[in-house]
Amino acid sequence: MLREFLRHGTIAARSHVDVDLGLGLRGIEIVREAAQRLGGAVEVGIVAFPQDGVLRRPGVRKLLDEAAAAGAGRIGGLDPAGIDRDPVGQLDGLFEIAERRGVGLDIHLHDGGELGAFQCVLIEDRTVRTGLQGKVTVSHGFALGEVPPARQAALLDRITEAGISLATVAPVRVAPLPWLEFIGARGPGRARHGRDPRPVVPVRRRRHPADRARFRPPARLAEGRGSDGGGGAGDAAGGLVRGPGAA
Repeated sequence: MLREFLRHGTIAARSHVDVDLGLGLRGIEIVREAAQRLGGAVEVGIVAFPQDGVLRRPGVRKLLDEAAAAGAGRIGGLDPAGIDRDPVGQLDGLFEIAERRGVGLDIHLHDGGELGAFQCVLIEDRTVRTGLQGKVTVSHGFALGEVPPARQAALLDRITEAGISLATVAPVRVAPLPWLEFIGARGPGRARHGRDPRPVVPVRRRRHPADRARFRPPARLAEGRGSDGGGGAGDAAGGLVRGPGAA
């Protein structure tokens, strides 16, 4: 895989390597050996990652401490509330190790909505208190796209001030579409894009590559465009937009 990275021009990568009670730190050793075989052509940052949680499996926190002592540049966390059911306990333990060992943190946060936002605040607070600004990453962070705009802006300000990095992916589930902009009549679509109050709304079937891999039904994507002004398809649509999955 590292050779493929290099072949396509990637010279730096971060690998989240599972550590658990069965494998111990063997995965970290294997990734390190693979990077060394390329003679440093690809800079590989290693995150000791607790794929099954930190607190719910006794001994994992000790493994993370050992990984940090053995040279892992970062240790990971995983949904402190959703997985471990103890956000304060998991985060306190992770930040204690990171501060003592002088390593960074990469916390995977899938928890959505206000629950995820609350954990972002806990992470920001501990980042500042431990002096780990610039060494903490929140991965995924879906909650930041699921809270109201004012709450989102406040969270991003706090995260920025704390020097926390964000890394995310395109989620497999259908993204929220701007229905008011499609409808246009009482939303911002008409003013922003010159759409008529009653847009033509063709509904097209689209299948995401990840959906094919998971054998999910095709997702439907609604597109809006202005009517021709002649009482044709636009009037037939009547300004009605149906969401994903509607008949």
